Amino acid sequence: MSGPESGASWADPPPRSLADVLRRRARETPDKVATVCEGRVLSFRDLDDRANRVAHALMAATAVGDRVALLDSNSDAFYELLFGVARCSRVLVPLGFRLAEPEIVDILNASGTVLLVLGAAFADRRDHLRAACPALTRIVVIGAPEGSGTYDDWLDGPPPPDPHEDGPASTPVMLVYSSGTTGQPKGATLTQANLLVAPAILLREYGCRADDVALVCLPVSHVSGGLWGVSSLYAGMPTVILRPTGVVDILAAIQAHRVTKVFLVPALLQRLVEQKAGHDCSTLDLIVYGGSPIAPALLREAVRAFGCQFAQLYGLTETAGAVCYLTPADHLRDDDALLDSCGRPLPGVELRVVDEAGNDVPVGTPGEIVVRGRQIMRGYWPATDDRTSIFHGDWLRTGDVGVVDAAGYVYVRDRLKDMIITGGEKVYPAEVEQVLARHAAVADVAVFGLPDPQWGEAVACAVVPAPGASPDAEELRAFARQYLARYKVPSRVSVVPSLPRNAAGKVLKRELRERGASLP
Repeated sequence: MSGPESGASWADPPPRSLADVLRRRARETPDKVATVCEGRVLSFRDLDDRANRVAHALMAATAVGDRVALLDSNSDAFYELLFGVARCSRVLVPLGFRLAEPEIVDILNASGTVLLVLGAAFADRRDHLRAACPALTRIVVIGAPEGSGTYDDWLDGPPPPDPHEDGPASTPVMLVYSSGTTGQPKGATLTQANLLVAPAILLREYGCRADDVALVCLPVSHVSGGLWGVSSLYAGMPTVILRPTGVVDILAAIQAHRVTKVFLVPALLQRLVEQKAGHDCSTLDLIVYGGSPIAPALLREAVRAFGCQFAQLYGLTETAGAVCYLTPADHLRDDDALLDSCGRPLPGVELRVVDEAGNDVPVGTPGEIVVRGRQIMRGYWPATDDRTSIFHGDWLRTGDVGVVDAAGYVYVRDRLKDMIITGGEKVYPAEVEQVLARHAAVADVAVFGLPDPQWGEAVACAVVPAPGASPDAEELRAFARQYLARYKVPSRVSVVPSLPRNAAGKVLKRELRERGASLP
């Protein structure tokens, strides 16, 4: 997949909008491969044309600012839709394909989505979702039988012109949902400008080459997976999009497509290390990881296994990706303590560690990490009046407890709101507790994270039985799977006589975590 120079170091001015990224690539390297997905290869000219078709189809069916959702596993349709909404001022709502149907309905209704694109594997949900979501006016299915309203039928017709209806840089372009600590979905509103900042900085840091090939194997419904592809397309790299499958499929894709750059979460990296034997991954020159801390022992093992450079990113959905970067050079220093860091703030990012009142704490003192910069989300959808729970002034509250050392390296130590990160996926205990509390055998329940060697953290729960009941762990898990994505379902269930609480009645989850090693 080698080709002409990638054009990664574009001259000023930088792209004005997300849509402008693809326009310029289609103009400068029209025949170079843009995306590869399940055997389908699109050049930058092809991708640009399909984004135009999406834009015109949306302009015929929706209004400016309307939300358009995609429910599918990874596919090139995500990028067609993202660049399409960007050039007609609509907003893409990517839905996690692992979500349970009640969660999907909640997000569609909370966002007021009016048009939904379904992947073929989700076509059987069309009628139920239409009935459960009153705002939906149209559902389009990828790969449906010909003549039944397929995605390709929807985009059919003569090549349309670019509508050039991008709007200003502050125009919302993506609404990315995660579950809040109250168990209710909240959508981070990301603008054209938000999505351009990190790719513009990081492609310089990555040292892009003309023969680079990127692999997208994390869910594109997450900022980490979706914007990794935006970054690689921004840099002009051919981008291989892999539907989430087995670890062997990822290794095979690296070998078959001669991938040079990939973004992973540590849990996935560990499984790749374990199964690498027999696969040629010698083309890899950079593995970027993030989403959760990495054990120094795993990192050393990965370096030996793959023999390439490593870099770490730290960021949030609300920051449209990375705000801190631990460089390949940092990884080469003989300093295990430094590997506990997520690096230093990227250029243009301001980062502080503050106390509860928003005042700076001394160097090396724990506090809440707050950030400010051009990539910070506009706010949550729908807008909340309680901005103090999200911002200290114009500084975004990350909810992470961390410290900054004298050299400016950032270390994330804990999470303010007991959020669990398992395999790079965020799980909010309140959401899981609300579901388990519905079970007739449960009188009280607390959900918390425990260290896990494979996933970083495991979701655990302590259950107090209802009078006369004997909760069964597998029965509770089966019940939870009806309402929650599988990664949110507790893998460890313990029945206890009571939950530890303080004088105010709040469950002492730290005590539960400390007792975790002795729980069955």
